[in-house]
Amino acid sequence: MPKNILWNSLDESLLIENYKKLGIFGCAKLLNRTEVSIRKKAIKLNILKRSAVYWKSEDELFLLNNYKLLGINQCSAILNRTIKSLNKRLSKITKRRLDLWNDREIKFLKEFYSEYGSLYCSIFMGRNRRDIVKRACMYGVAAPNRKTIITKNIFLNLVEKGLDRHEIAKLTNKCAGRIDQLAKIFNIKVCKNRWSIKDRDWLKENYSKHGAKYCSEILKKSITQIRKKSRNLKIKLDYKEYFKNHPDDIKLCWTGIGISHPCEKLKRELLKLNIQFKDEVMPLLHINKRYRADILINDKKLIIEINGGQHYSSKNKKYKLGEYYQIRHDLLINNGWRVFEIPCAYVYKTNFLNNLLVQIDGKDSEYDLNSVNN
Repeated sequence: MPKNILWNSLDESLLIENYKKLGIFGCAKLLNRTEVSIRKKAIKLNILKRSAVYWKSEDELFLLNNYKLLGINQCSAILNRTIKSLNKRLSKITKRRLDLWNDREIKFLKEFYSEYGSLYCSIFMGRNRRDIVKRACMYGVAAPNRKTIITKNIFLNLVEKGLDRHEIAKLTNKCAGRIDQLAKIFNIKVCKNRWSIKDRDWLKENYSKHGAKYCSEILKKSITQIRKKSRNLKIKLDYKEYFKNHPDDIKLCWTGIGISHPCEKLKRELLKLNIQFKDEVMPLLHINKRYRADILINDKKLIIEINGGQHYSSKNKKYKLGEYYQIRHDLLINNGWRVFEIPCAYVYKTNFLNNLLVQIDGKDSEYDLNSVNN
C-alpha cells in the first residue's frame, strides 16, 4: 500500500460520500489508503467526532465504578465505544489509579496510616504501598514513629516474658527483620514460631499436667515446637500429676537402652504356664518412688527382677547388689513385697524354671541362687 500520498479534492469528496455507507475499512480499500489516515482525515472533515477518540474524566470514572457491576458489554453500549478500547483504557487507569481516590479511602488513610503504617493500609485498601505513602504526603498525614530506641535491657525483658519476634515487633513498632538483627547484635535468642497469647497461657497451665503429646494434639503444633516453647517459658513436666492424669503412659515413660532378652524369655515362659503378671509397673508410686518392676505377680505379692551386670558392684562377693539397688530392694520388702533378684545368666540354666515355680509358691522373701544347678 503506498505511503505519504497527499489528499486531493476528489479523494475528500469520495470520503464524504461513502464514509457512512462503507465505513473506515471500505473507504480504505476504495481510496487505497491506511485505516489510520482515513480516521484522521474524517476527524478533520468533521465526519467523525473527536469524542470517539479522546476520553473524558467523567467517562473514566463511570468505567471504573461500573465495569464490575454492569460488565464490559453494557459499558461499551452506554459509552458508545468498542470492547477493545475499554480494555485498553482500564489497563491505563489502574496504572495511574492514584488520581482516582474515593472519600472513603481518604478517610481510612487519615485514621489508620499514622497508627499502623503503609503495609496495613495497602492490605485493606488493595493499593500499592508507594501510592499510599504519596497520598499521605499530599494530605500531610503523620508517618508512624519507627525511631524508637531499644536497649539491651528492654530487649531482654521482652524475651524473658516469652514473646515471639512478631509480638516484639508489634510492641516496638518495628519489622520482624529488624528484631532478628537486634537479636544478633545483643547475642540473645528469640523464638521465631508464632504463638498467640491464649496458646501460651494454655501451655503454661497444662504442660506440667499433661505433657507434650497431649498439648500438640490440642494446639495443633508439633511436639518439638511445644518442647522448645516450654523450655523458653521454663516449664517442667510434673510426673506425679502427669501419671495421675495418664496412668496408661507409665510403661511408656521408661527410657531404657533396649529390650532385655532374658526378661522377655521368662515372660514368654510364664505366659505359657498361664501365670498372670504385669510388666514395667511402678509399685511404690504412693510414696513418690518411681521404681519400675520387671515382673509383678499380685496374687503372690511378688516382684521378679532380671538383673544385668550393672546391678552388681562387689567383685569379691558374687552377686552382691550395688548401693542404689540394695536401697530399692529393702524399700520394696519393707512395703510388703517379696523380691526375687535374679541374674540374667540364670534364665538360660536348665533347672531354673522348675526351681522358680517352686519358690513362687513358697513364702521366701528373697530368691535362693544356690538352689539352681549349673
